[in-house]
Amino acid sequence: MKKFFVGSCLIGSCLTSCLSSYFSFLFSNVLVMAGFFFLAPVARAQKILQLPGLYRPSDLKNPVPIADLAANVKPGDIVLLGEIHFQKEVQSAQLEILKELHNLYLKVSVGWEFIDYTQQKILDDWKNKLIDDAQLLSLLGWKDDKGFALYKPQLQFPFPNDYLVALNAPNALIRKVGKQSLVSLTPEENDLLPPQFQIGRASYFSRFQNAMSSLPPEAHGPKTPAEMEMSFQAQSVWDDTMAWKASEFISAFSDQVLVVLTGVFHVNYGGGFPDRLRNRTTHPVHTLVFIPIQDRTASEIQSEILDDPTDGSIADWVYLF
Repeated sequence: MKKFFVGSCLIGSCLTSCLSSYFSFLFSNVLVMAGFFFLAPVARAQKILQLPGLYRPSDLKNPVPIADLAANVKPGDIVLLGEIHFQKEVQSAQLEILKELHNLYLKVSVGWEFIDYTQQKILDDWKNKLIDDAQLLSLLGWKDDKGFALYKPQLQFPFPNDYLVALNAPNALIRKVGKQSLVSLTPEENDLLPPQFQIGRASYFSRFQNAMSSLPPEAHGPKTPAEMEMSFQAQSVWDDTMAWKASEFISAFSDQVLVVLTGVFHVNYGGGFPDRLRNRTTHPVHTLVFIPIQDRTASEIQSEILDDPTDGSIADWVYLF
């Protein structure tokens, strides 16, 4: 079983007050949710032999153009981009993927993990230029735009007849589940859960446990089996809510391609978000995960993306940066 280690979050001052409790919970309980997990640098045994770019997981010797990925996508498809958050190289690559899809005359909408679905109108008003950037950040509670600036080009990408989609569950709901479990929810809070909500599958829980067990003490991860279970319940609410809103959108707008920006752990090996999405829709789902290669050997990178005995390939595509 591969081990995950916590790398630099590289968030700094880009965290804003609207996400402060969101990410406070993220760091204290379910850091793995938001895509901050990657292998920490280790002692170098050889020079890096791996070039950045887009690859099929089964062939890291031959990079392929982003146009190859785009050529596999059709109207009504969903593309999950499992990212390392707040990395300029990642966000730049996301924009290139959006452009390549548009070059094929596809209608491209963007779904975003960072905003919960109850805030959809705020995104709509911003996209329709009824509010400006400052008003958007104010309504979302963001104190500055340093983090937002990395994502703004992707969020501005959809054309006038395309869409921005808020995907996540309300932060207060996720936080309560992570601290007190699903049984603590009131009837009103239960109504915020996805219809036919389900906990993530066993192999996903196993990877989640391994990731949580590798957290450093200062991360204040779950210490007991009960805490681990509640954290995974919260992770599952996160995944299944995004799957619900994404499937709901693509069912209503099947002429669109929905490109989703979400954390890498949600996408790895299809166990979280993709699993719940495929349970909710028959629309094709494509997965891509971003893998850092700085200060890592080619063999280390290869070992990270080996097929899982239970769940198979890490994703349809990997983007090394």
